[in-house]
Amino acid sequence: MSGHTLLTRIRYSEFATPRRAIPEGELFASIRINLRTIFNTRRRSVLTSDDYGVDPEDLMSGTATDIATFAQELQRTITLYEPRLSQITVRSLPKDPEQLTIKFEISATVKIGLAYQQFSFEASLNRNRTIDIK
Repeated sequence: MSGHTLLTRIRYSEFATPRRAIPEGELFASIRINLRTIFNTRRRSVLTSDDYGVDPEDLMSGTATDIATFAQELQRTITLYEPRLSQITVRSLPKDPEQLTIKFEISATVKIGLAYQQFSFEASLNRNRTIDIK
């Protein structure tokens, strides 16, 4: 750690410590953790932002319209609260009649260094109304 104050390191680049590149796996894990936190925070439960989080109660009936609307809500929430992702698409996956979950595929682009990489994962809403990211 540098012996200079933060303001000195900001003001004078020669005192700044070099930025380290985040390994790809660490970056993807960080994004997943952030999205899991956002998705499992109920909308209107954060005092500073009424639209932070999602509300799985919107899926009570489980109709195709409700699922499509919820997918749009996930996409909007990711766009607002995960700035490392761009070109975000969310689509519902076919239901498995034996499982009591609703699954979504989330695809996005993430900038790694100077390059952009496609990033895809699955989010599943279980019967406890929590969302897991895989």
